[in-house]
This record gives sequence, structure tokens and C-alpha cells, in this order.
Amino acid sequence: MDQFQFLSEIPSGQQVMLSSIDDGQLSRRLLCMGIPPGVKLKILHNRHGSVVVGRNALRIALGKKIASRIGVTTLNA
Repeated sequence: MDQFQFLSEIPSGQQVMLSSIDDGQLSRRLLCMGIPPGVKLKILHNRHGSVVVGRNALRIALGKKIASRIGVTTLNA
């Protein structure tokens, strides 16, 4: 595993593991969408900090403000 980064900083194509969320309400929202801490996600698109992440058939678009509050660690694929 690599160093902790924010989701908004990760380039497309990388696989990450959700490490921390800097907001309790956001954490609950992501949990309701099936994205709990420790989950592995693939960065499908990163356009200047706004990202689309995927997990199995699930696809979620996150704006830059939200993506910059989600801490992840990159995984060696």
C-alpha cells in the first residue's frame, strides 16, 4: 500500500481503499450508498478533482469538494 491521499488527487485507472472521511454526514451518506470504510474502489475518471468511482456494477460521481474530504490509500494492482 502507498501513502494516504485524498480521492481528488488520484488519477484515473488507479485502485484505492477508502481510509477516512473528514465529515460524519458524508460518511453516513457514502455508507448508505454501499461505500463503507475499507472498501476498494477504482477511479474511473478524474477530471480536475471531480471523480467517478466504481465498485462492481456501482458507479458514483463525486464533486471536487466532496472528493477532497475522502482519504484513500492507493493499492498496487
